[in-house]
Amino acid sequence: MFHNRGFSFVNIFLSLFVCSLFVSNSWAQEPFPLPDTLVKKINGQQVLFPLVQETEIERLIACIPDHTLDQSPAEAFTKTYYSLLAEAWDIPSDNPGGIGSEEWLHYFLTGNGGGTCAPRLFDFHQNGPYAQVGFVCDSVSSELVPNDHKVDFQFDGTRWVIADFDGTAEKLYSYIQSMRIYFRSKEWKKDLKKMDSLTRKERKMAQQRVAEYFAKYPKGR
Repeated sequence: MFHNRGFSFVNIFLSLFVCSLFVSNSWAQEPFPLPDTLVKKINGQQVLFPLVQETEIERLIACIPDHTLDQSPAEAFTKTYYSLLAEAWDIPSDNPGGIGSEEWLHYFLTGNGGGTCAPRLFDFHQNGPYAQVGFVCDSVSSELVPNDHKVDFQFDGTRWVIADFDGTAEKLYSYIQSMRIYFRSKEWKKDLKKMDSLTRKERKMAQQRVAEYFAKYPKGR
C-alpha cells in the first residue's frame, strides 16, 4: 500500500515537472496566475527563463508600428526584425505623390479605420526563451475590424522583445527584395515617365529618393 502511494506521488511530481517545461494558457477576463520563471533544458543543463507577463506583453504590443514607425523603439524588437521594419519603411514609394505598394505597412493593427488598439489577449504559449501570444484589438473606432493577431516574443538575455508579428517578417523580406529589383529595373524608369501628373522636378526628386535609399542600404539581403 505504501509502495503504491509513493508511486502516485512520483507520477504527480513528474507530471508537474514536464508541465513546467512548456506553458500554455488562455486569458479570459482576468490574467491567469502564472509562475515567475520557466525551466528549460539546454545542452543538458536546466536554464531558468523569466515568464513573459501580461503587462509586458501589452507594453510591447503598443510598440507594433501602426500607420507610422516613429512610435516603435528599436529596443522593443529583435535586431533582425527591426532591421526589416526600418528598411521597409525607408523604401521610397513607387507612386510618388500618391499611395503605392507601401500602403500595407500602414495597416498592421487598426487597418484603414484607424483608432487605438486595446489588446485583448486570448492565447499564450511559452517554450523557454520563446513565447507566442494571440490577441484581438478592441477599439472605440466603429470601423476597426477585430481581427485575430499573433505576436512572437524572444528573450534576448535581459528582456523580452518582439521577434515577429502576424508573420510579417517574411512579408517584409519579400517586399524589400521585390522593390529593390523593381527600382533597379528599366520598368521603374518607364513607369516614372508615364506618370503625367508629376512635374519634371518631382520626377527628379523621386529618382533622388531611390538613389538615397540604395546609398543607405547598398548590400541588400
